[in-house]
Amino acid sequence: MNTAREHAVVIGGSMAGLVAARALSNHFKKVTIIEKDKVDNKPETRKGQPQTRHIHLVLAHAMNILLAYFPSLKKELIENGASELDVGNDYNWYSYGGFKKKGVTGITALTMTRELLEYHVKKQVLNIKNITIQDETKALEMKMQNENVNALVLEKAGEKQIINTDFIVDASGRGTKAYKWLEQYGYPTPEETKIKIDIMYVTILFERKKMLPEEKLEVISYTPEAPNEKLGAVLMPIENNRWVLTLIGMRGVEPPQNDEELLKFLKGLPISGLYDAILGATRLTDFLVFKCPHSIRRHYEKLERFPGSYLVLGDAVSNFNPMYAQGMASAICQAKILDEVLRITPSNDKVFKTYINKVNKVIEDFWTSGSYEDFKYPETEGEKPAGLKMVNGYMKALQKAANKDTELFKELLEVAGYLKSGKDLFRPKILWKVFKGNI
Repeated sequence: MNTAREHAVVIGGSMAGLVAARALSNHFKKVTIIEKDKVDNKPETRKGQPQTRHIHLVLAHAMNILLAYFPSLKKELIENGASELDVGNDYNWYSYGGFKKKGVTGITALTMTRELLEYHVKKQVLNIKNITIQDETKALEMKMQNENVNALVLEKAGEKQIINTDFIVDASGRGTKAYKWLEQYGYPTPEETKIKIDIMYVTILFERKKMLPEEKLEVISYTPEAPNEKLGAVLMPIENNRWVLTLIGMRGVEPPQNDEELLKFLKGLPISGLYDAILGATRLTDFLVFKCPHSIRRHYEKLERFPGSYLVLGDAVSNFNPMYAQGMASAICQAKILDEVLRITPSNDKVFKTYINKVNKVIEDFWTSGSYEDFKYPETEGEKPAGLKMVNGYMKALQKAANKDTELFKELLEVAGYLKSGKDLFRPKILWKVFKGNI
């Protein structure tokens, strides 16, 4: 730990802020998390988390980072109801006319609610002696001296206070005020790239029916075939003997929002698993709705001037189409980068440029892969990625071939989990398998 690093502040107490605080705890004597909502000592959904109650999955690479920071986390989650599944063998994924060819891959995922995951990450974070959280507190503005941020103005219970700090990480999500604060001090506003996606989630929780001895817990996923189909569904086992079912409507199409329409939709699918699991099951919640009109990327990496001792992280930099489970994964990767950059950069005011350039590479990978998927629909608005028709044509062929080939399915899962680069899908061996699989 650099002994000159006294106090770091994280704005935002959700997953991005929690993992950022864990990274900062390696370098600062004291870390304070500022959270605008009340934080209770239990799994919860707070007002500032509109998507928390919908289906979530931590991508494999990001989960590896989490478990490196919190070695007992996996055991804790499983003891509290999470299920560990082999993604290749316990994931019934239907797309392009068939199910992916299942087989044991060794790529595992923990299935649970976002509330359970975040609660146990929060417990682990707050067990670290130099981290505290200050809830029901709003961050109003930052203060600067000699081009460096040195304080933060807060408001709690209607009263303002100022805390001094050596470093601030803005992990406040989509509601970030970072660009407004930059304007206030004469710094340029970052350019934005937007993709209009018009995604709508409808989520329902069900009690799981009693399973037969030969049955096992599995994820069941129906991916609509673009551009003609625009309704998808994912069913996942979660803690307390429940299913979470999330319906996904694409490009303005609304999923069913009552029991009759839900069963009609599921029964009309070319697979029976979703309908069979839900038919006769006890519904535990109302139909919960979440809408995401845009993916937004803020290009902080293009700024020539930026305050010292101040960073943005997670959705405050870029928020993604929630369909691809990239949001939490990206934030966790960024926190790891922050940790690494602080290790090699002794001066707080020199961290930003190295950090944001490394973060930009992570965001670019996620953003580009998601963009190819987004633009399968002609209604999508925004800047199209290079080679769109060629890449999407090849990916369609690969998806079809993976319905017959476990190795191709594993390759898809490794790339989706950020364990491999998307370029690996274009290796000669994979190209040949895709060709054979489409004859």
